[in-house]
Amino acid sequence: MAETLRARLDKLPYAQVVNDYNYGPVTLFRVYPDGTEAAPAFREETMDAAKADQLAAHNAYNRRVFDALQRQMEQGEGVALSLTDEARRTSYGAPILALKSFVMSPFVDEAAMDFLLACLARARAEVAAAD
Repeated sequence: MAETLRARLDKLPYAQVVNDYNYGPVTLFRVYPDGTEAAPAFREETMDAAKADQLAAHNAYNRRVFDALQRQMEQGEGVALSLTDEARRTSYGAPILALKSFVMSPFVDEAAMDFLLACLARARAEVAAAD
């Protein structure tokens, strides 16, 4: 199912898989605010030191999305995801924050991936409303 999640995230203009080279159960990904194309933004902020402020802003955005996801989970209306403060580093040494999914259960199915993406959409909407 991790591959299913990666494939679905790849189709979203606001999401970027950070560990696309990994075929294990862990998917690291970032999300971006509406109006930001994820793939070009990720490339720029990880390769160009002049985009360090953009990276910091998007790291903070992902942290707020994670906080919203945590609230959903605690209320019994969401999924359990993790967050890593340093999924990897940029070419200029800055840490890249990412959301982390561990698909460990054999009972996770495509409906669960749909639910995860719905939770993610709700979290992004919550963050957008607060900004």
